[in-house]
Amino acid sequence: NRRKGKYEPRYMSSIDELLPKDENGEVEIPDWSRIPDRLILEKENHRIIQKALFELPLDYRLVLVLRDMEGLSTKEVSEVVGISETNVKVRLHRARLFMRNELSRYLDLIFDRREGFEREKKD
Repeated sequence: NRRKGKYEPRYMSSIDELLPKDENGEVEIPDWSRIPDRLILEKENHRIIQKALFELPLDYRLVLVLRDMEGLSTKEVSEVVGISETNVKVRLHRARLFMRNELSRYLDLIFDRREGFEREKKD
């Protein structure tokens, strides 16, 4: 059982709390398996995230994966990679900024296309 970091939230929401509920308070799990658009979108999102991740320099990618995906503490990442905890934090911050910028660029492109499509439908 790993210790929580000082910036981790005190309370983690359960996915059940986020799912829609029916009138009896029962969780309704939508069946998206029959929606091909959803599958295409999920594959596209996975591809974009993977592409952005692999465009990160290896030093930054390693820190991001160990810290955010594997859940290691800053100290543990420092020990695994062989750099100071301060350097882990710097690399992690830069890696997160890079990922945010890459994903924002992709999302902006999607929303621009969607807005253009919506304008064409209205005309």
